[in-house]
Amino acid sequence: MKELQQLLHCSLLPERNDAFDFPFPESFLYYDLKIDPAETPLVVDDKQVVKLRLLLKTNPKAQALHTGSGVNRAVCCINFANGSKIIRSVLEDHLEKLEHCFIKQSPKFIQTFARMNAKSLDWSHHSMRAYYAKQSTNPSEFYRELHEKIISSIEGLIAGQQFEGINIVDAGCGDGELLKKIESRLQANCKLLGFDFNQSNISTCQQQYSGQCLFRHGDMLQIKEILEDAFFDKTFNSKWPVVLTLSGSLTRLVLNNGFEASSIVMDAASLGVHYVIGGGIGEPLITPATVKRIGYKPLSLVKEKSMHNFFALQLVERDEFEKSKIAKLQRSNLLDLSLCPNALKVLEQAQPYLEENSTIDFSFLPFSRELKKTLKSLSKTHSDLSLTYCHYDAKQVKAFLKEFFLRAKVSIKLVSQDAVLISSSRFFNRLQCVPDHLSPEEALANDAILNYFTENIRQRGRRQSAHWLTQQKDLLESVIAELNLHRLDSLEDDRPVALIPASQLETFKDLLNQRILTIKSAVLAGNLRQLPLLLSFYRYNLAVREPGKFEYEFIQVGSLEEEIQLYACLANSDGERFLPQAMKMLSCNAVATKAKPHSPEYIKAIEWIKALYCPRDDCQSSRTMRS
Repeated sequence: MKELQQLLHCSLLPERNDAFDFPFPESFLYYDLKIDPAETPLVVDDKQVVKLRLLLKTNPKAQALHTGSGVNRAVCCINFANGSKIIRSVLEDHLEKLEHCFIKQSPKFIQTFARMNAKSLDWSHHSMRAYYAKQSTNPSEFYRELHEKIISSIEGLIAGQQFEGINIVDAGCGDGELLKKIESRLQANCKLLGFDFNQSNISTCQQQYSGQCLFRHGDMLQIKEILEDAFFDKTFNSKWPVVLTLSGSLTRLVLNNGFEASSIVMDAASLGVHYVIGGGIGEPLITPATVKRIGYKPLSLVKEKSMHNFFALQLVERDEFEKSKIAKLQRSNLLDLSLCPNALKVLEQAQPYLEENSTIDFSFLPFSRELKKTLKSLSKTHSDLSLTYCHYDAKQVKAFLKEFFLRAKVSIKLVSQDAVLISSSRFFNRLQCVPDHLSPEEALANDAILNYFTENIRQRGRRQSAHWLTQQKDLLESVIAELNLHRLDSLEDDRPVALIPASQLETFKDLLNQRILTIKSAVLAGNLRQLPLLLSFYRYNLAVREPGKFEYEFIQVGSLEEEIQLYACLANSDGERFLPQAMKMLSCNAVATKAKPHSPEYIKAIEWIKALYCPRDDCQSSRTMRS
């Protein structure tokens, strides 16, 4: 452990510069090392360490070219005994020794994430065999070994649990070889069902076959309907447990959308599928972190180093699962419903334990009508409730924002990479550096803010004002005309870009700021028609570039203090129209997007917001940010 501490001391960089700023690498290893402070003193930055995680990019080409790239391939995440956490890039010169040290200290806690796509695996009707034919001289040997592990695991379950009978469904059954082997081996009563999205595979399964296995055409994305039909038409015995087997069959889903692969396991859990057994490529998202959130636990039926090679999972009893969620809520004030298959039931059970300022994370769940109704009710009874929603579908995130923006403290994230599923969303949020450009979720939030004020003003006003984008373009055209310039460009979302020569940039800024001050004065005097225009500059700033060049930069329009003060003035002047609680949320959102977390500027701004919105008799002197 002394060697590890020495390596950490000389290899951790003070500033982030690594491959794990978003987006994540196509493939990477991650090593977890837990440390008991009572037994092992390990100190970094004069604080006792309780957990280390090393993430290492594994792309060999990137490794070979690293010398000239200037970007480090690894990052180290450190959890301290006092609850604080840091993330540091790892110096390439010491990476090999540090990796070996992690392997030596934690050989059982090494995981792999490998992102596959159409380039790395060409999906066809028989792509699994085609893939293994490229990787091995005998792909049949791979299937023989995998099938043997699956069958042995099922035999072990039957022997250990003494089931009266068992239902087995093979998802993506291919030529039916696995299911027919199970039929020939098992002595117990069993119902056997296989389905595959390729009709020709089903025809092959049924050709010259007269056994007990039933084969049907079906897609894994409809697994819920397939299993419900199997119970309805008595194909399955409702009194027997269900085993779902997956032998590389999630591959097709992972290629298109890895989030769909995890939804298959969620559907299985929601239907009460007792066991999920499988392996092979295509299941990089079947990890301890994922299955725990869904409601399964690993079974040690076959010795394997990693769940990526083979996995056997058992459904956690519903009562036990719900109690674990409530226990976490009581410990951390966080109700984690991400990937939860029975989220509404858990939410119902957890309501008595929710506090005013609790956080509910329902990431990767469909934003259903029932969920919306329940969360709406909770937001009315819990005034300081926080809602976290990460999802890969922008429509779902927009629907959530439409319902809950300014009704609760919301945190959203649009995630396009399924690597986030291997750990908690909070871990990957910490892993990412603060971007120097507008993120997709910030753009969604900004649109929601501007729509809120536009609709609010439209409902009260007699005349409909021009859209803020039109107002922005008109204003900028007026400013650049004073400089004898007559060109505007636009970004992909139609926001204007001012083309300003470097020699005239400062003059342009001065002219623009004068116009903004005039607009601000009019708004504070009660002319709200230009309020969305003013906020559009505060929220988006302004893009400028030199003529003839492609790169543009954003110049700040208005300060953080000015935006916070504007919201407070709106709340004070017309509290019924601009609810103080909503204006306070907007102020906090401004701080979150414009100040670095935990920085002096961030802390000062948050304290000022608290003072601005405290009862009037307690904060008569708290109307300006204290320096």
